Amino acid sequence: MPKLPKLHRKGGTLLRHTTATATMAPKRGGKAPAIAAKTKPVSNLLFEKRPKKFRIGGALPPKRDLTRFMKWPKNVQIQRKKRILKQRLKVSPALDQFTKTLDKNLGQNNLHNV
Repeated sequence: MPKLPKLHRKGGTLLRHTTATATMAPKRGGKAPAIAAKTKPVSNLLFEKRPKKFRIGGALPPKRDLTRFMKWPKNVQIQRKKRILKQRLKVSPALDQFTKTLDKNLGQNNLHNV
């Protein structure tokens, strides 16, 4: 015999709670056929691979390379940014001639000799 829904009084209104057995149709069919269990080949337990467990109480995870997240000195940061910009941007030859300039002393010596 199916179970009847329960009635509850809450805040002056009746609430009806139905159970799953009252609304669901009975299942059809028999039992599913049993699948034959596969047997593992016996291996030497000394050399069996056991994955690391990094949960609570387990070992620490392996060290990662954190050099990218370091705070680098300003000159290193500028060098790297400059290199990336030079790779990404194409510069015309008319402007590229100003990237190879003389230092102050050598420039003054050359200008005075002329």
